[in-house]
Amino acid sequence: MYIANNETAVSSKGILNYMPQGIRRYMYGVNLDGACEIHMRLGKPLCINYGDGRFYLNAKGNLTPIPNSTLKVTREHIDEAIEIATSSSVYSVRDQIKNGYITIAGGHRIGITGTAGIKEDKASVIKDISGLNYRLAGEVIGAADEAVPMILKGGGIKNTLIISPPGAGKTTMLRDLLRILSNRGYTVGISDERGEIAACYMGVPQLDVGE
Repeated sequence: MYIANNETAVSSKGILNYMPQGIRRYMYGVNLDGACEIHMRLGKPLCINYGDGRFYLNAKGNLTPIPNSTLKVTREHIDEAIEIATSSSVYSVRDQIKNGYITIAGGHRIGITGTAGIKEDKASVIKDISGLNYRLAGEVIGAADEAVPMILKGGGIKNTLIISPPGAGKTTMLRDLLRILSNRGYTVGISDERGEIAACYMGVPQLDVGE
């Protein structure tokens, strides 16, 4: 499977607007280029996952691979983060929360860990939230360049199945493929139950899926 390396990421700095002030003030100097996730777990050190490893934030705003003496996540941090992410209206995003995440501006997604209330074999509510996982959105323009000639070979679009191990870039390739086909004049429809391809926020795609 072809994976491009020249990532054109949606601005990762925008994620700071959704962090609680008690953590945000330590993160202004942190370089989030290449970061994929920010983990907030109640009572645990704040950590940031990059492509080359996991790092923790200390009280001086520096990253360290050692979790000792680093910034700990409190109940106040998590409660404030939820308030910010939902614009103080948890009810307005209740359906997303039941699915375990909130999509925010920029296409970033905040995964939620807590106690789920089950009704008719489905989560009806998540309470006692104990962890938030900020998954930074990103797109790789050009990820599907080598696949397009194979998909369009012989005229028309061939039925295509994209297979890879987890985390290898299936969604990234699919998104770029849709962008290319759409911009070439093909009519493209996207069925995406989890909202990961266009990463819509308030109905507007945050990532480029073409015209």
